[in-house]
Amino acid sequence: MQLHPILVHLPIAASWLGLGFEIWSRLRDREEALWASDATVVAGAIGAIGAVISGKLVEEAVEDMPGIHDVFEAHERLGYVAAAAFLLVLAYRIWCRRRGGDALAGWGRLVTAALLVALTGATGFFGGRLVYEHGAGVTAPGAELTAPGHDHEQEAPEVLQSPGGEVEPTSEPEDASEPGEASASLP
Repeated sequence: MQLHPILVHLPIAASWLGLGFEIWSRLRDREEALWASDATVVAGAIGAIGAVISGKLVEEAVEDMPGIHDVFEAHERLGYVAAAAFLLVLAYRIWCRRRGGDALAGWGRLVTAALLVALTGATGFFGGRLVYEHGAGVTAPGAELTAPGHDHEQEAPEVLQSPGGEVEPTSEPEDASEPGEASASLP
């Protein structure tokens, strides 16, 4: 199971939530919204680091695919920049809180939150291109999807579904006593 497609969503969601909390803080002058925004930066930083590490672990599987080099490089570089931005914003917010104030108060916090949204969005854009335009990390149609020794080669009975949603067999059941006799329908 690949963790990268799962982990990349944490910094994306965290950046949008953080921006929302910053806007809420400006509109309602709520200190708890600033704390919530700081918590989203922590979650985003953890997620961004996890996304970078998991991305490095699957890099070899996709780096030799034809035509993806430039898109892959853009995605990788933006991933590093986004992770670094989360860490820098987090470190700065911790430093400011320990000093008893926040030099990024007001528009500065809002701008850095918007910057995190833009960076995660740009990184996700190139990641999406890797998957949806180039098929990176996607199993090709017809590829073997079962585990060794697990057989699905049995032939399934052919059935028809009536307009009422009832399932009817396409042939007479084997237990019909005489040809032409009505057989019981399936429940």
